[in-house]
Amino acid sequence: FVGRVEKAKGIYELIRIAEQFRQNKLNFTIDIVGGGDLYDIILNEIVTKELSENVFLHGQIADVDELKALYDNSDVFVFPSYHEGFPRVLYEAMASGLPIFTTFVGGISGRMKHLENCIEIPAKDSTNSAQIISKYIKNKRTLEYIGKKGQETIELILDGSLLNHEELLLKQLKK
Repeated sequence: FVGRVEKAKGIYELIRIAEQFRQNKLNFTIDIVGGGDLYDIILNEIVTKELSENVFLHGQIADVDELKALYDNSDVFVFPSYHEGFPRVLYEAMASGLPIFTTFVGGISGRMKHLENCIEIPAKDSTNSAQIISKYIKNKRTLEYIGKKGQETIELILDGSLLNHEELLLKQLKK
């Protein structure tokens, strides 16, 4: 996860997903990158809920190479936000070839397609999100496909073949 550590970004859902994974005795690590109003509260939650061996709160990372290394060393990217325009972090995850689990809020559904370049998770629903992630995390073929299609999506954006943010927003508003 990369984003502001705040309720609207789904940070509490991410912690509850971690709790469910631990209860199901899954072997996992969640790296949370970002700062925000809830940073200290979430750090306390991680300790209180005994998630310190699985969930790591890195704070804001300004060093591009360090952030890229975190993306490159991850297996998936989870983005449980409640509302967005279109988050740059999804582009960053796609550029690293990561399979993405994301809510379809705001402009996300205009660019992201379920089981094409991402896997949709429901907003404000950690239980179903954890089940969806658990289901697909075991399917390497699907994850590889989604990661590859994400890279293709970002390549089309960079070469100008896909609509830019403004065109995408106008298209969504017309619907």
